[in-house]
Amino acid sequence: MEDYVIYIVPVVVLIIQFIGATMMASAAEDKGYSDRTSIIVKCFFLGIFGYLYVLALPDINVQSHMKTIEKKLDKLIEEQQKPLMTVNNVSDNRTSARSRDDVLPPL
Repeated sequence: MEDYVIYIVPVVVLIIQFIGATMMASAAEDKGYSDRTSIIVKCFFLGIFGYLYVLALPDINVQSHMKTIEKKLDKLIEEQQKPLMTVNNVSDNRTSARSRDDVLPPL
């Protein structure tokens, strides 16, 4: 009766291990990594350590979005630092030039 357990348990463990490895590969793809087969192999043979490896991978998609946001913010900061000259009419028909610092409060 115990003879078939010796064969069934390892097969079930391998199936569960393969399912976990494919799930981790899809998680790695969501993070921006395209090498699915190497992730599956690592997770299949390393087990829980392979899963932890995938969880520890940095998210490439978020990093690229952060870089574009950083570039846009740098551009906005440069535009804010450029002096903008505005001309305001004074009551006695004279004009005065004011810089952007006079118009906006300092940051």
